[in-house]
Amino acid sequence: MSPAVRIFSLSLLTLWVGAPALAQGEGAATDVAPAAAPAKTGPKVLVLPYQPIFRTVEQSKAQTATELLQKELGQKEGLIAVRGAVAQEGAKGPTLEEATKLSADAEAAEANRDIVQAVELRKKAVESLERNASAIADANELLLGYHKWARALMWSAKDKEAQVVLDTVARMEPAYELDPTQFSRLYRAWFKAAIEKVMKEDRGELMVKSALPGARITLDGRPMDVAPVLLTKAVPGKHLLGATIDGVPPYAALVEIKAGKKNEFTANFGGVVGGDTVGDVAEAITTNALPKKAVDAAVKSGQAAGAEFVVLGGLTKDDNHFNVYTFVLEVKSGLVRSLDHVNFDLDLLTAESDVLRVVQQIAASVSAFSEGKPQIAAIDAKVRSQSVINEVNAAPTLVAQARAPKAPVGKTPRGPITKGKGGTIQIKDE
Repeated sequence: MSPAVRIFSLSLLTLWVGAPALAQGEGAATDVAPAAAPAKTGPKVLVLPYQPIFRTVEQSKAQTATELLQKELGQKEGLIAVRGAVAQEGAKGPTLEEATKLSADAEAAEANRDIVQAVELRKKAVESLERNASAIADANELLLGYHKWARALMWSAKDKEAQVVLDTVARMEPAYELDPTQFSRLYRAWFKAAIEKVMKEDRGELMVKSALPGARITLDGRPMDVAPVLLTKAVPGKHLLGATIDGVPPYAALVEIKAGKKNEFTANFGGVVGGDTVGDVAEAITTNALPKKAVDAAVKSGQAAGAEFVVLGGLTKDDNHFNVYTFVLEVKSGLVRSLDHVNFDLDLLTAESDVLRVVQQIAASVSAFSEGKPQIAAIDAKVRSQSVINEVNAAPTLVAQARAPKAPVGKTPRGPITKGKGGTIQIKDE
């Protein structure tokens, strides 16, 4: 075959093979992946939540204002807006896997009458729960853990040690209703005596603050109020303090309340954009000021987020509108620039257009920062000072709440015991 004929034949073959693809041209085009949007460039800005000054504005309104600002800044060319005071992407919290495994092993040891092993496993299960308190979804998990530990100690004739654990759980929840299928009459009598003893002790107070704004506080599973909050008439001893915020992994820890004293604790949520100092900034704004200490805290938050600027602000409320105050902090210099304050109507109907004015001022400040101050003495000169701390009576109720889960009769051994040989126990009926 001559070269010319060969080329002509190959051309026909190409057209024939390519014909189906050409016929499907329209469909083939839809399979092409869209081009990736170009990455935004410009200065990085950490946006901290607006704070209600002196609690004059509902937390939900401040949250809405923050979301509107974040949305508009996120669409602004020439800067990169990063939301602060939220969980970092990929942040992992504690789990109860270890405690669950230890509890299951303790159940097996009790079934085999190996009380020495059961006591040790119950103790380790409680310690694991305490270390991973933030993973506890229901305070009942910890309370029941204490009770089963005390029961194991009682079975092993370690009465003094059992009494210490009983006192601990009695201070946390005196109204805990023990399941008679799991706990003997003698154990329930000991728990009742522990309750009567600890309820006569002098009470204490606990000031609870939060590293993030709007944290809802619980004490031993009982709802209190939004931080900062002063818990009064609290029973002294160990307690499970919880704090929750929408969009952030929950926080919990064991705190010690001492009688006759004002104890203080701050809930520090881990893995938060802006770091632990975000709370110091929020606390200062709620008191209508940005002192040097708060400005330094904002600088650290910006550094933790890798930002060049930090945007922050506060809200107050008049009869017919919200006063919105916004500031831009330059991380490098540690200086704060006040922007023109704007007014939102009480229903936030015009807030989106008002936020655009704030965004324009922020963009101008970021592109040419000037005239900053090291601190702000008063954010709103007209607002009247008032306490930002609510008080809640934290005294527990003695009314049974039936919190303990039911268990099948016979699943767990119960009743007075006598020691056996080799670290085992013999359990008798009541």
